[in-house]
Amino acid sequence: MIDMEFLNAIDKLPEVGVPILRQRDGVLNLLSCAEDLRRRADLIEDQAMQVQKALKVRVAKHWAVRELEATMKRTRTASTAQDEIAGMAWWNGMLDAERARWGSFVGTGVAADAWASFKQLGCPRLPPDDLDDREPL
Repeated sequence: MIDMEFLNAIDKLPEVGVPILRQRDGVLNLLSCAEDLRRRADLIEDQAMQVQKALKVRVAKHWAVRELEATMKRTRTASTAQDEIAGMAWWNGMLDAERARWGSFVGTGVAADAWASFKQLGCPRLPPDDLDDREPL
């Protein structure tokens, strides 16, 4: 979370130098870019929703609702099975110590819970156990 109170207070510090102010301005510029991207993403998502509505109308002219629902159910089932297979392969490909760390991280020894956390985090590995031994940045 960005600490705006901190950023806004920097220029009020006595004898603050230009390099620090430039760095603060860089942070503010990045935040502005992020906000612009969020607005653009919202507009694109609105467009996608409109196009999807039109697509649903078009599909409804050619296929019965029951047929579409049955197809969607089959797709969900196949997708779930593929995800379960991927999760089992991920879990079975780890060493016991790594499995234990994931189990400890999620608070259970259940592979499915660890797999769900892995996907949510989007990271291939947990951080090292001892973060204090890292080199300073």
